[in-house]
Amino acid sequence: MAGSTDRPARIRVNAVVIIGVVAFAAALVANSAHQAAGTWAGIAVVAACTAWLAWDEWRRRQTERTNRPGGAAQQ
Repeated sequence: MAGSTDRPARIRVNAVVIIGVVAFAAALVANSAHQAAGTWAGIAVVAACTAWLAWDEWRRRQTERTNRPGGAAQQ
């Protein structure tokens, strides 16, 4: 059962990682073509994806900490 609830979250994480990788590649291509706006747009997307992944991991850890026996909610 636990695997079925994790599946949508994994799909979201995978999608964000793929978007980040594609944006990074696009930033490299734009940089080699000397297109500053494209480079900075790609960097901004990579930064946003990284921030979302960090926030998602933090949220998951908080949820796990709260839900486990003896966690913050039960103290």
